[in-house]
Amino acid sequence: MKLETGYVYHIKNEFFEFAQDNKLMKNHEGNATRPNYLCIKKDDSNLLWFIPMSSKVDKYNKIMQQKIKKNGVCDTIIIGKYRNRETAFLIQNMFPVTEKYIDHIDTVKGKIQSVAKSTQAKIINSINNVFRLKERGINLIFPDVDKISEKLLDELKKENENQIDEVNLVTRYDIVCSSMVFSSSDIDNIKQGCSITEENSSNFLYLRQFDDYETVVNEFNKLQGFVSKEKGLFTSYYEVTEYFLEENIFDTDGTLQYSNGIIDISPLDDSILKDEISKDNHQDKEIKNPTDNM
Repeated sequence: MKLETGYVYHIKNEFFEFAQDNKLMKNHEGNATRPNYLCIKKDDSNLLWFIPMSSKVDKYNKIMQQKIKKNGVCDTIIIGKYRNRETAFLIQNMFPVTEKYIDHIDTVKGKIQSVAKSTQAKIINSINNVFRLKERGINLIFPDVDKISEKLLDELKKENENQIDEVNLVTRYDIVCSSMVFSSSDIDNIKQGCSITEENSSNFLYLRQFDDYETVVNEFNKLQGFVSKEKGLFTSYYEVTEYFLEENIFDTDGTLQYSNGIIDISPLDDSILKDEISKDNHQDKEIKNPTDNM
């Protein structure tokens, strides 16, 4: 979005939730979000300054005239032209924002309108006067713009740090082998992923690491988990061997920053279990019907 002095924009509700300043004007006038005039962007800052606008011209004109009568001048309210109508520009309610909180530019039947040039000149002159007074310790702005500015700049700093961190991060993929032994009584618990548990992590073996996702997927798809049977003195045991793919994020020094966890598990060939279950069912049938063999 192109941002220019002299045009009118609408601010997202999220900004007012973020700022938490009860001196900010409500973001709605009538059934629409309140238009705000983009007035100035200081050269040494990423903050944009906006002035709330109001259609209640009579109300603010009375306040302005009272201030002129009392002080001889009023820099906090300007009555000017927008959309060929008189509009109140409330410098006393001005506030800073960053671009992320700007929702859209104000339009009339799809056409962008600018504030009248003569009004722009008055606004800029009054803003400069208000800022000069503020530097001398005389504050005419209702919201706590110093606190809001500080919060916005802190947010920008954190966002920039996160962007730098993201640029310097490297995604790598690990093929990991997992094995786990089950007794014959636990045969029903043997299924895909049964060996890949936090409790069994001591039996994880990291086989190979890849930088390229397509390459690791091609290699991983060649793998298949399997079940092997081991006979003990009194019973049989089943060892499950599986493979899984893990996505990990490292910095440029090779230090693990965080893990996105398991992103794929190899299929499990459990045909040996089906054979065992079939034998057990056959033996059970013979026990229940011993006369069939007589």
